[in-house]
Amino acid sequence: GGATLKDAAGNDANRSLPVPDSLSNQSDIAVDARMPEVTRVTSPTPDGTYTEGMEIEVSVTFDETVLVSGTPALELEMDGENRLVDYSSGHNTTALTFLYTVRDGDSTADLGYAGQGALTLPGGATLKDAAGNDANRSLPAPGSERSLGGSKDIVVLTSSGGSGNGGVSPPPLPVVNGTDGMGNGTAPPPSPTPTDPCGGDAGCTTVDVGALLARGEPFDEQRWVAFSAAANRFNGMQDGQAERVLISLSRHNLTHGMAGAAVSAAHDGGAGPLYYLGPTFSGDVAGASGYIGTNGLVAVSPSSSAASLGVPGDGIYRITPPVDREAGAMAGLIAGASVRTVVPAAQNGEFGSSTLETMTAAIAAAGINVTDPVRFDAANASSWRGALAGIDAALAAEPGAALLLVIGFEEDFAGMAAAAAAFDSARAARWFVPSGAIIPPLALEGDAAAVAQSARTTTLVFEDAAGGAEARAAVRADMADAGMNATTYDYSASDAVFVLGGAIRLAAEGGANVSSTDGAAAVRSNMLAAARGHSGALGDIRLDAAGDLRSPISYGVWTFGGDGEWSRLGAAAADDSFCSAAAAVAERGCTEMGVIVGTGSAADAAAAEAAMLAVDDYNSRLLEGGTSASAPPYIEARVLGINASESSPARAAIASATGPAAYVGPSTDADLALLRAGAAAAGVLLFSPASTDPSLAASGDGVFRLAYDPTDAAEAALAAMERDGVEAAAFVAASGLGGGAGAESAAGGMSAL
Repeated sequence: GGATLKDAAGNDANRSLPVPDSLSNQSDIAVDARMPEVTRVTSPTPDGTYTEGMEIEVSVTFDETVLVSGTPALELEMDGENRLVDYSSGHNTTALTFLYTVRDGDSTADLGYAGQGALTLPGGATLKDAAGNDANRSLPAPGSERSLGGSKDIVVLTSSGGSGNGGVSPPPLPVVNGTDGMGNGTAPPPSPTPTDPCGGDAGCTTVDVGALLARGEPFDEQRWVAFSAAANRFNGMQDGQAERVLISLSRHNLTHGMAGAAVSAAHDGGAGPLYYLGPTFSGDVAGASGYIGTNGLVAVSPSSSAASLGVPGDGIYRITPPVDREAGAMAGLIAGASVRTVVPAAQNGEFGSSTLETMTAAIAAAGINVTDPVRFDAANASSWRGALAGIDAALAAEPGAALLLVIGFEEDFAGMAAAAAAFDSARAARWFVPSGAIIPPLALEGDAAAVAQSARTTTLVFEDAAGGAEARAAVRADMADAGMNATTYDYSASDAVFVLGGAIRLAAEGGANVSSTDGAAAVRSNMLAAARGHSGALGDIRLDAAGDLRSPISYGVWTFGGDGEWSRLGAAAADDSFCSAAAAVAERGCTEMGVIVGTGSAADAAAAEAAMLAVDDYNSRLLEGGTSASAPPYIEARVLGINASESSPARAAIASATGPAAYVGPSTDADLALLRAGAAAAGVLLFSPASTDPSLAASGDGVFRLAYDPTDAAEAALAAMERDGVEAAAFVAASGLGGGAGAESAAGGMSAL
């Protein structure tokens, strides 16, 4: 209509605009008009029957972070009057929690909500994303797979409720030391309630153990079930014994990021437990470690894996396949795929940072180029999208590069994979994902499945150890009773109970007052022996040089291939040796030692066991002393059999250039005679605990014997004979080394005397 654009001199403006997309390339402006959507409604509370006064948590999950103001409400459907449940927590996260307390008169055979519009905003409450978009509050259709009723089997039944299970009284609740053990899906106790499972028995000791768990966190809710059931089994296995040491388990709530405050509150200045199960998250272990170490407490974490948390002497023992073992397997996978460049991306926090550092170091050591990492927040769809833009650009700049995605949980992986559908390079590149984030058969749908398939996502997954089948069966039965499927994390939770309980019991049997801080120190010094004596759900547990409890667990290699399904490609074994804890060994050092024993006799087996226990005790003392560059090294011991054959393990190890430089054993004169020449030629040291033949004593031969002096024996024998009035003696001795020569020496000594 005659509009003009001119400058002050009357010149017409050139209306040609820059090339398309230049605005987005030159600014940080983002347009977000998308409403947050509800993806799932479920409950972290275990399936089962709930009665008056019990609490049930309902979780409403959105596809991006939502900001809450006021008090949203969720209407739950009952057989009679519905219940309106208030919002409890979840501001600035993707999951909102609604806490429902069962009231008299409530009943339903399958707890659900009252239609797709059950999420309401009374009193001016709001639900918005960071851009100010109102959330779409439409819930999944009741009864569908992603609905509360479709994903859970929760029954509500009260004394005056009309239905539920036909009006029959609810079953009695199993008890863990006086607290509700959740064995049939009942809710956890709201506060710690330690009791005395010994019941006043004079031959029984009760020890309080606290469980440090996040309230409402699904993984921790399931671990509480596993802890409780394992404590019942640990206590029950001592039935009928004269002396019993029983666990009284109590729960202590923990808020992520405030673990130090949680353990301080639980300890209560010394009035609370000295021993703890948890925390379970690496960030929380880091937060609690200062208080635990300073106050002489003992904690066993069943799942924290950040390599940076392997600190000798800190009082925290982690049952975990450490990341350093997994990193080597992951580097091998990536190298085997002929990938030459990796773009790493990791969630923020202790787990992401430590895992990223360990993984990228192993990948770089394999000769693979590693770009600068991209970081993001877990459970944050907006952060995922921002990170994916950086990932996409880095992949586009490096043709053929692969993505290493360090992410903690299944839901996060599925969400990030779905978000990657909008990014061409990220969608097309190979994805490699460390263990923990994917537990096949993780169901993937829509964009997440399409991306995982096109990227041919490959992951490492925890697998059952070779041993421990009986213990795993017990854990599976425990979890089935609670309406749950057992996972590797439940196995490690059970092993945590038995290793901690075993160390407490060993300390008590040794005379320690395990209810005192001195007793806690004794428990720490017995942790290694307790681990060695436990073959659990994760196999044979061993304490390593970082003070962590390592299991001989292996990793399955899985891929989401062209058929749109997960398939197992093979396995990657884990290294469970004591000296493989690189972080601690780098500061103190580690040396290998052979333990030489005969084969076939009970005495030989006992000698081997005694030597290994002595090594454990030595290492345990070093562990409790912390790390120091000037401190003596740890010892990695292995038992080697000895016989007359040149190929016997002991003779072969001494002859090889790669065997230990020092050996304990052998204990007999004949075996020592077999080995001493080969040991001298190889320049190794032999420390015999029992050889006595004088003819084997030679200076500078590298053989050291902890043996009595035959002259001393002769003097003692002569004194005894003189007391008894003996005037003559005949010598009877076995022929050969240690017999004839020893007898001749003794006879000569006595004759001289």
